[in-house]
Amino acid sequence: MTQYRRWCIQGYDGSDLIYESSVSTHHLYEGKQVEELLKRLVCRHLSEDEIIGASLNGHAKNRTGLLNVSRNDGPPLTLCCGSNPYFIAKIQNFPANFPNTVNSMNGGDQFNRNHQQLIRKTSELSPQYHPRPDHLPKVRIWEMRCGKCGYEYGVNSVDAHHRKCPKCQGGKPGIDRIES
Repeated sequence: MTQYRRWCIQGYDGSDLIYESSVSTHHLYEGKQVEELLKRLVCRHLSEDEIIGASLNGHAKNRTGLLNVSRNDGPPLTLCCGSNPYFIAKIQNFPANFPNTVNSMNGGDQFNRNHQQLIRKTSELSPQYHPRPDHLPKVRIWEMRCGKCGYEYGVNSVDAHHRKCPKCQGGKPGIDRIES
């Protein structure tokens, strides 16, 4: 069976998952590029003084290890940066039929990795997502159903591939629909 590799990136505050995404290894190569990505994600949660302290060379008295990246050659290859919150990137193999992009999900026949089923792709624009017009297509509201508890809710089309149920999995609240 054909497989493809993806970087699965997760952020944690203690044991709480605060961020989750995945990127094809074709778009994000191993090594320094992933380490820099993790450092950027950690920096979002640091003060300016903490960033400066973590950026000093090893001879500075005030240097901190807040942006040090640890590496475990696995398998799977895993990189980790930060203390709390911290971010982890690891390479995982997925079967060729696993939906690697949002557009590959078709209403009614596919579930994301959190057992959320796409029910319907609507034409309604999402009120929560405002990308720059020259970067992304218009983001639509899609209807999802939890495969565990049956709860139905609206999501941004760009988030459908990794959403969790708001009712039983602690996911973000769904988007209220305008059209009927």
